[in-house]
Amino acid sequence: MRSSESINELAAALIKAQGVLKNPAKTKINPHFKSAYVDLSDGLTALRECFSKHDLTFVQGTSVMDGVIILNTRIIHKSGQFIESDYPVGGFGKPQEMGSAMTYARRYSLFAMVGIAGEDDDDGNAAQAAELRPIKGKAPAKQMEPGLKPEDSTNLLGVIKGAMDMCKNAEELSNWTTDNKDKIGMLLPGHRSELQEYYKTLKAKLG
Repeated sequence: MRSSESINELAAALIKAQGVLKNPAKTKINPHFKSAYVDLSDGLTALRECFSKHDLTFVQGTSVMDGVIILNTRIIHKSGQFIESDYPVGGFGKPQEMGSAMTYARRYSLFAMVGIAGEDDDDGNAAQAAELRPIKGKAPAKQMEPGLKPEDSTNLLGVIKGAMDMCKNAEELSNWTTDNKDKIGMLLPGHRSELQEYYKTLKAKLG
């Protein structure tokens, strides 16, 4: 995550906004995990209403790096201060697949930055079980978001590790991993196994 040189005004406004921001209703069902999640449009509506009252806004744009589409999500305060984060959407493919992957990326990136719980909470069980290890009987390609290639999985692994490193304690790490289980599910089996070990080591370190 990157930020402007100073974020004092943004941080103060974001604290107030998050204090009143209500998590939107989970009206959609994930067909893979059979769990409910917040629709992107519902999340955007809730955020716009809340952020506008606290001099905040957000923008999302894309760029291309080494053949990979990168989504940038930036939260901006009226002072010009900002925080931003990048998310690897994937490679180029069919328009429908790219659109699906972009919607997925926009939802997870933005929700993670503002603190919206986009998925059903399972008390962290998924972080220590199936979501962090290969799923038997399924080909790697079916465990990835449409358009994602092996090199994209490598990039995503780095992004996930970076986000985990920002967690301040074991509980926050567990909650973040649970909220982002679909993102973790995009990784290739080998990368998920690597992330499982990384998760265990980091959790032990955080106590």
